[in-house]
Amino acid sequence: MRNNGLVEFLYKTNAKIESITSQSNVNQFIPQSDPNLRVYNQVLLKNSTGLYILIDGTGRVYKAKGLRGQDVVFQRIDSTHFYGYNGFAIVFSHNDSIFSFGGGGFWRHSGHLRYYSPTTHEWNIRTTNSEVPAIEAFHCYNPGTKNLFYLQIPFRDEATGKEYADHLMYSLDLKTRVNTKLGKLNKNLTAFNLPTKVYVNVPFLNGSLISFSAFSQYFVSVQENKVYKVTDDRIPDAFHGKADHTFPKNIFAIGDTIYYTNSTDSSYKLHSFRISTKDFVEESYPLYEPVEDFMGSHYILGGSVILLLAAGVFLYLKPKRTKDVAEGEPEKMVIDPEEDELNFNPIELALIQQLLEACKMNKQFSVEDINAALGLGRKSLEVQKKGRTETINRINHKFKVKYKSSADLIERVRLKEDKRFYNYVINQENAQKMRQKM
Repeated sequence: MRNNGLVEFLYKTNAKIESITSQSNVNQFIPQSDPNLRVYNQVLLKNSTGLYILIDGTGRVYKAKGLRGQDVVFQRIDSTHFYGYNGFAIVFSHNDSIFSFGGGGFWRHSGHLRYYSPTTHEWNIRTTNSEVPAIEAFHCYNPGTKNLFYLQIPFRDEATGKEYADHLMYSLDLKTRVNTKLGKLNKNLTAFNLPTKVYVNVPFLNGSLISFSAFSQYFVSVQENKVYKVTDDRIPDAFHGKADHTFPKNIFAIGDTIYYTNSTDSSYKLHSFRISTKDFVEESYPLYEPVEDFMGSHYILGGSVILLLAAGVFLYLKPKRTKDVAEGEPEKMVIDPEEDELNFNPIELALIQQLLEACKMNKQFSVEDINAALGLGRKSLEVQKKGRTETINRINHKFKVKYKSSADLIERVRLKEDKRFYNYVINQENAQKMRQKM
């Protein structure tokens, strides 16, 4: 393949890089003769055994074999015949072996743990205690802990109709291969659903740096269950400082230095900046709300006792309640059939949170910022306008009904430079209302 700054650096460095995070369908390093594979993202990985490129969702593995002039030569080393099963899987290196976890395809999300065998040139599966369906939304792997931390985001199983409604944080012990549910993601961080987020694992600091928007960056430690707000302006400037709305890709960390390339740079020039704990301030809330393992026998016994007591109390009180109603006491429980419809969905909440962050900084959201927050940046202008308008109108309607307000939550403000265009804001009064309820 033609040499570039990123591949040259990775080929020559002696550093082990357990994962290189990138948004989907952005890398096309190795030309593919099969036209069906030309749109698949190509994932980079570097460990002590060499530099690799994996074709997402196909099982294809290429290894750097040497230099031909200035170019790095890659050779395909797998014997895979099938593809379309494990797209958007979590790819990482553990003990110098290439692993792939989860992924989607053929109407399902899987929770399979696979590893590539250089001896047989095939992928094999490792047994886990339970299958937890997941795709690449967020993961953190620190070789020192031997645990893969990952986020399961809401989805619907098309085969069974089962709804996975929560954002759940899990830990997979790579030695015992036991999946453990850690807890439900804090509601302040539902922007994990946004396709425009970028993140990078930083083993040096035992956590991950996450950027949801130009106004919202965090450092999270899954192991410690802590969230830190980024306070150093260098970090958002590095990721979002350009006027052309490019985004970072191929992000990785070596020690305290973050490396990345820009989305529109075909030369893959590397950029970098350093981080430390001085760049963050701890937030008052945890990353996730811990949950207990209710499948344990002592919890089952305790739960049975509670259910029996509850049933007894219910049976004891039910006749009395019936008598009270019969004597004329009004029933006080009122169910609003529209209550669920008025709740903000995760994408709406994420957009509101980003606008609230901008409000704190006395900044406004541009049309491009709204498009990026809604994952519309690469859509046609018509689709962008339709998605933007429908989402904002839906948010404003819900706000007016829930808060009995005549004003919109998200307001449009004409640009002074060009009256034909608008920016988007939440005024301070409405921002205060939302912060009290969120």
